[in-house]
Amino acid sequence: MISLFLKNRVYALIGNNGVGKTQLVSKLPCDIANDNKNLFSGKVPLFSKIIAVSYSIFDKFSIPENSSKINYIYCGLRKKIKTKKVIYQKKS
Repeated sequence: MISLFLKNRVYALIGNNGVGKTQLVSKLPCDIANDNKNLFSGKVPLFSKIIAVSYSIFDKFSIPENSSKINYIYCGLRKKIKTKKVIYQKKS
C-alpha cells in the first residue's frame, strides 16, 4: 500500500471558490506553531518549511513569526509591519 504522506513531496490544495482552502492553509501553520495538538488526530503534522504564496490584495490571514517550531515563508503583496506607521493622513 502506498502511503499518502510521502517524504520530500510538495502538496497542493485544489478546490472551488469559497470552500475554505485559504482558511485551512492560513490556520494550519498557526495551529502547528502554537502547539494546538487537540486539533489533530494522531500525530501533529511535521513540515520542514511552509511557503505561503498569495497575490491577492484581499487576503487577511495572519503571517506567523518564524520560530524553532515553524519555518514560515510568505511570498506576496502584503508586508509584515512590526511598527505602525502612518502612510496617509487626511488634511484637516
